Amino acid sequence: MLTRIRSGIPGLDDVLGGGIPEGYLVLVSGTTGVGKTVMLAQFIYKGATDYGQKGVFVTFEETPSEIEAEMKGFGWDFAKLVKRKQVTFVDFTDPSFLIEGGRRASAVVRRFMDSVREAVNKIGAKRVAIDGLPALALLFKAESSVLRLLLRAIRFELSKLGVTTLLSTEIVEGSGMISRYGVEELVAQGVIVLSERIVGGHCQRILHVKKLRGSPITRRVCVYDIVPGEGMVVYPKAIIA
Repeated sequence: MLTRIRSGIPGLDDVLGGGIPEGYLVLVSGTTGVGKTVMLAQFIYKGATDYGQKGVFVTFEETPSEIEAEMKGFGWDFAKLVKRKQVTFVDFTDPSFLIEGGRRASAVVRRFMDSVREAVNKIGAKRVAIDGLPALALLFKAESSVLRLLLRAIRFELSKLGVTTLLSTEIVEGSGMISRYGVEELVAQGVIVLSERIVGGHCQRILHVKKLRGSPITRRVCVYDIVPGEGMVVYPKAIIA
């Protein structure tokens, strides 16, 4: 029977059948502006403050100081958690050192995982959030087959660390795909797709769990929102208009 951890996101655990299976890598996919970074930050922040699980936030697109400033709007003081060694950031917004030894996928994965492993071990983290997978893939201009091998290697290394991971990727608007490269969902053990649509002149946010291996998940789409002072809130019983 799967051991589960609480996501820290109101309503989401009900959709996931009781929480995120411990040790899983779950892909969070969506177009720009749907709240992927907020979801990952909430997973890390609430894990540390509410469930006693320290976390590592790996960022490729925004600096740690930018993330800290943005998340203050939800009442989340990341700087305080960093000071208390409950959370740490791994900053890849300038990822040049990852390719110092060349762009071979194996070398990039090794340097990437060395940094993540050091951060996890330093504070004893149980949660990892990796925000911005496309930026990592672009470092070595990978073909989809190479990217798939890279992601398998990352998942394997993360599983050895015993951490539960959320990994975000971008969906190109209008592509009809559920990930940027079409392979991320094949490697992840779970896939959560975030999207938006206009209903009656208003923007409605929708969450759909596409898969969660070994779990009885809610297949229907659910409404969610990004609420000031709270973060992401999922409404499993809300009616889709």
